[in-house]
Amino acid sequence: MAMSEVATFFADVYQAVLDLLSVSSAWLKWLVSPQALLWYALGLLTLPILQHVRMRFAFWRMKRRLIREVQSPNHLIPAAMTILSRAYPKAPIEIRKEEIENILGVLRRLVEIGGRNPAANRKRSWSEVESSWLEHFVSKCRMIQEPPLQEAMAKAFLREATNPGHLSHRDIDALATLSIRDWRTFTAICSCACQMSGRITPVVLNFEDGVYNNLGLQHQALDSLIAAGLVTSGGTGDTYTLRMPNEGIRVKYFDEEEFVVSPLSGPIERNHLGRRNVQPDPLDKSLNVGVVDFTELGRILGFLTPCSKIDGFTEYLRRQWQEYLGDEKSSC
Repeated sequence: MAMSEVATFFADVYQAVLDLLSVSSAWLKWLVSPQALLWYALGLLTLPILQHVRMRFAFWRMKRRLIREVQSPNHLIPAAMTILSRAYPKAPIEIRKEEIENILGVLRRLVEIGGRNPAANRKRSWSEVESSWLEHFVSKCRMIQEPPLQEAMAKAFLREATNPGHLSHRDIDALATLSIRDWRTFTAICSCACQMSGRITPVVLNFEDGVYNNLGLQHQALDSLIAAGLVTSGGTGDTYTLRMPNEGIRVKYFDEEEFVVSPLSGPIERNHLGRRNVQPDPLDKSLNVGVVDFTELGRILGFLTPCSKIDGFTEYLRRQWQEYLGDEKSSC
């Protein structure tokens, strides 16, 4: 009896194995069938399809918001959304809500400023911005909350679209990391910039004068701008000078009439207008242009500031330079 039971047990096990192999064979045949492969493909495509639908819905919501909020021609809004979709296609899924708000703020100002630009091919130029630059640009827009800096970023894009290669990744990084206080100080300095013999030069002669106090400029505010690489301070002693050519220095301030600062007839002693504890060079015939100067980065970003003309600034400069040069030796 014992042997019979053992034989029966092994026979049952053998049959179970055969049944399992039969079922497995049937499953294997199904797994490699066209129907199974179709289900596999649908399963693999489901998540990307859902992500794409979610992304398109997010872009649609952002586009509707721009249409509601922007007081500009709406034909630029699709172009702005194309910029975002090209630069960062997964942005509505992967970034936080406040970062999306920041990007929307830049796009809003881009459409507003672009609507005032009469260029007929602006949409085409927008679409031709280099992709890696565009990706870097949008990634930095995520961090900017202040409207003045969002406007500057929008101007940066428009400048790159008009002059490809003008702004590097480093320039965008510097702009994105500025504080609103530094940006306002830098804008005030740009409001004091003149074109002098073809060179854009900030003319900040003395921080204690009212024309600069009214702008909120203080010498202490330069430290952070110097650290940001936008301006330098000090030159010859505590001031910067431009060498006076024989024909004089031509000065133009914004859209005002150009005037000429005549050359010196001889060396003079100069111990004012910010020049402290410095012995005058007896052969120096240069013109004092103040205590700050733009760096290369500062000259580039200066075009993005909302600087405006200061009433009476050219009259102030004429008086100061006549006093500095001496009425009998030069005229402005």
